Amino acid sequence: MGNPRHESDGPSPAPVDRGDPRPRRPRRLKRQAILDQSAQLFYERGYHETALDGIAAALAVTKPTLYYVRSKEDILVQILSVALAFARATFDAAHREGGDGLARLRIFARRYVEAMTLPPGRCLLTMRATPLAPKTRVQLNASFRQMDSSRAN
Repeated sequence: MGNPRHESDGPSPAPVDRGDPRPRRPRRLKRQAILDQSAQLFYERGYHETALDGIAAALAVTKPTLYYVRSKEDILVQILSVALAFARATFDAAHREGGDGLARLRIFARRYVEAMTLPPGRCLLTMRATPLAPKTRVQLNASFRQMDSSRAN
């Protein structure tokens, strides 16, 4: 029998490198990377001109890696949902933090412009008129109406 390991023996040996060059990332980070890259490509190339193969190539992953999402349309819906949620949060923060109407408007405008210059925001601005499946269009229109009604209150 060997001697049991003691703290005084020094640090544990480094994990064995199995030769896999891909870092292990949690599912949430992989999903976020897919959404970020997709938003950038949808903005640059257009939604219909961007294929899942192109998204996978841009991420340097295999196409099956993209199945953290169901479809290209699902990717778009998730991107737009993120952008709309950020826009709503921006409106709420301006309402909460601002003093008079002009101060709230300045806070909202500054944060909204910042949000719309990020890939999900740019995607939101360019995708509203994109032809989508009827069910997806209904879902997105409901989100836009919710956003519009929250601004009116």
